[in-house]
Amino acid sequence: MFYYSDQQLDQWLLGDVNLGDLTTRNLDIGNKIGQMTYMYRADTRSSGIEVAVRILQQFGLIVSQMKDDGEDITAGTTIISAEGRAS
Repeated sequence: MFYYSDQQLDQWLLGDVNLGDLTTRNLDIGNKIGQMTYMYRADTRSSGIEVAVRILQQFGLIVSQMKDDGEDITAGTTIISAEGRAS
């Protein structure tokens, strides 16, 4: 198992979204509530779920469903569901 500090996650995120989300701004949906559903396209073994959930929670999203790292997952199975403001 790998451990990533909140500081490391923040550095990665700032490199990606430090100027904001252009799509959210152009569509003017920043204050709307959105839902995210992550799933794999092919059968696989899950990994990175815990880190992904931490990142979503750092943005204030509420995670309502998640699979565990290391689980065998069939294609189309929801691995993470989250809800929150678009920006």
